[in-house]
Amino acid sequence: MQKNCICICGAVKDCAKWLNSVLCNIEQIGSVFNNYKIIMYYDKSDDDTLAILENYNKINSAFTLLINQNHDGWKDKPRTHKIANARNKCLEEMRRICPKYEYFAMIDCDNVCSQPI
Repeated sequence: MQKNCICICGAVKDCAKWLNSVLCNIEQIGSVFNNYKIIMYYDKSDDDTLAILENYNKINSAFTLLINQNHDGWKDKPRTHKIANARNKCLEEMRRICPKYEYFAMIDCDNVCSQPI
């Protein structure tokens, strides 16, 4: 077990409006720990969410971006199923890249977690 390490995950769709604030909050959470990783699972959006995530991926080596390649296969599913699928993909990746991390957090990437912490 790696002491005082956290993996922070989130499902992301149509969150461009709040994403920079959310990522700032995630970095603040990460700064409390010895080490942190961020895993985001992106689904097709109608805004600039992907561009923001791709730019962030270039500047933060702790960031892992997963992209849903099968969004059409999920288009008829309820929103809750899509969120559960995204979170499960994050968990799979977390277990793969940081299985010994001591802490884990799943956050919302919209207005719910965009207020400064």
